[in-house]
Amino acid sequence: MSTGTGAVGADSGASPADLGALLLRQVAELLTGLDSRQVADLIAGHARLAVVSTAAGRPSGTAARRPAGAAAGAAGRAQVEIPSGAELEELRRSLLDAPSRAAAEQLLDALGPLTVARLRALAVDLGIKGITSRDPRAAVQRKIVDQTAGLRLRSEAMFGGVHGT
Repeated sequence: MSTGTGAVGADSGASPADLGALLLRQVAELLTGLDSRQVADLIAGHARLAVVSTAAGRPSGTAARRPAGAAAGAAGRAQVEIPSGAELEELRRSLLDAPSRAAAEQLLDALGPLTVARLRALAVDLGIKGITSRDPRAAVQRKIVDQTAGLRLRSEAMFGGVHGT
């Protein structure tokens, strides 16, 4: 949902009107990417939009981005923490409702640069089956996408979007 204008925040000197206009443009961009079913669900109150922070969008001073006891010799790389609790459930819902496999992949990419081990741990937390310690990043990401958005998309393709009949 980037507009290419860089980071604009409340402390950037931008006026409230400029910030409001930027926000409305980003919301409009998001809404144009939804299909008619998703828009109808939003209007009917059966779906909602949520603000989910991405690693790239967090201020650099955000605490708890490193695991406890992480070695200081990690070449200064900040470790991105995998979502848990309510954030994990929101990610699960977003993956399940993703309009395409590419959109589900973008949701995973938006989490930030997860190590393969952290991506595997996220997959386990999401209840993804068949993850092994030998799976490379691409395989783990494919399994997450296949067992969330992919499962729903396959079902819709087979049953023409009609469930339970």
